Amino acid sequence: VFGNAVKYMGLLGAVLFIIIVGATAILLKGRQKAQ
Repeated sequence: VFGNAVKYMGLLGAVLFIIIVGATAILLKGRQKAQ
């Protein structure tokens, strides 16, 4: 059971990391277009 919890935590961490990186990339592109 504990092993499954670790797997889910890892997946959630990876998903959050991807979302943050994607959002940052979009914001940077938006700023470049604004300039």
